[in-house]
Amino acid sequence: MILRILTLTLTILIVATSSLEVTISDGRVQPSNRYVGTFTSQIQRNVIDAMFPSVKPNVAESIVDSNVLRYLNLNGDYEADVPLVIPSLFVLRLNGSIVDAANLTIRRDSSAVGLVFFNGSQYSSIQGGIVDATTHSTTQVQAVSVLNGVRNSVRSVRANSQFETAIGVRGGTQNEVAYCDAGGKANKMSPVRAIWTLATSKAYVHHNHVHHSSSHALDFDAYTASSIAWENLCEDNKDEGIFVEETAHDNVICMNTCRRNGNGIGVYSHTVGPVKSNVFFGNVVQNNTGNGITSGGMGHDRLNMLHSESNVFFENMAGGNNGNSGVEFNPLHGAVQQNYWFGTTLSRSLFSPQPQNISSNVTVFIS
Repeated sequence: MILRILTLTLTILIVATSSLEVTISDGRVQPSNRYVGTFTSQIQRNVIDAMFPSVKPNVAESIVDSNVLRYLNLNGDYEADVPLVIPSLFVLRLNGSIVDAANLTIRRDSSAVGLVFFNGSQYSSIQGGIVDATTHSTTQVQAVSVLNGVRNSVRSVRANSQFETAIGVRGGTQNEVAYCDAGGKANKMSPVRAIWTLATSKAYVHHNHVHHSSSHALDFDAYTASSIAWENLCEDNKDEGIFVEETAHDNVICMNTCRRNGNGIGVYSHTVGPVKSNVFFGNVVQNNTGNGITSGGMGHDRLNMLHSESNVFFENMAGGNNGNSGVEFNPLHGAVQQNYWFGTTLSRSLFSPQPQNISSNVTVFIS
């Protein structure tokens, strides 16, 4: 399944165009040194909209490479007075920062807005830099948002927000969040999620550092499907390091390290459900104040099926977790149905409730 997901990232097709690269340093076009501005409204109007022709991807003619992508090298520090909207076939290389301005204006007719905003974009990327939406206490916007996009990438970005999430992926398919540093600071926890996927499919969330969030830090929320979270480091978060919830289904959570969180990994259906057919393997969950891994739901409601169903947990390593008097795994955190736990390192003492007392809807294989 993992190989199939990864293979999909290599089959990007678009219509051919010519490559274009523009460099802006401290608000000036290089090498002419012409001033274009240091607010995002100026960069949008004077650079992105003026210098880069509008293009529409077509999935029939050629392969995406450096000859068809357009590049903006944005060096220096910029203030966001409006969201910076990233068009299709566009790479923003940020060597500096974008922070919320005091006069930031957000149109609320669109949800999930970010300081850097992929709004229906296809085959685009932001690479590097700092995107911080916490400069002003009244700011209510994500740092980076991918809304209804296809095959976009958020890479190597330091992102922080105080509204909804630092990095959000909502709708669309085959979008990537990788090698990012998302969350708050040791002396100032973020009040929101670090990475949040919602109603999307085939999201690739990997090699991120997710930390100092007061909410579910890396959250695969309702209707996230056929997505993968692998080799993320999730630490020092108030709630779950990784949370797979509501109707999230057919996702793979593997080889992540979750330590010093509330719970390491949580699987739960609260409002809609079931959370179903997800696979959790090779994760390391250590020194969390709650359990290493929990799974459950609100109840077997016939309409919403608020339970955890047909999820598989295997070869996950746990140690030093403090939930249920030091027990590592809670396989019955509310309503469950046909969940399976197994691995060569499992023992009865790792579970609460104990395997012999668990409902028939949970199967634990003890070697």
